[in-house]
Amino acid sequence: MEKKLDSILEYLELLKHGQERLEENQERLEEKIDHLSSETRSGFTDENSEDYKEIFKGVSRQMRNLQIDVDFLSGKTGKHDLKLNRIEKRIQS
Repeated sequence: MEKKLDSILEYLELLKHGQERLEENQERLEEKIDHLSSETRSGFTDENSEDYKEIFKGVSRQMRNLQIDVDFLSGKTGKHDLKLNRIEKRIQS
């Protein structure tokens, strides 16, 4: 019984150390995100905002085109699945 208790206590100690490492890593990540956010904001000025707008417009167009393609291919897949299902049902009957 005492061995089980010692084993459980040892396991809890390992969990505690793991939790502490996770908290330290989270703090470092938060700090890195804060620095990245500051760098991003400082690099965005009125001088280059037009360049960013053009980049965002281009990305937006590409995303729209991708969505159109995905919708088209999804429809094609559905049609093929329907045809395959019909063929399977005919074979089974």
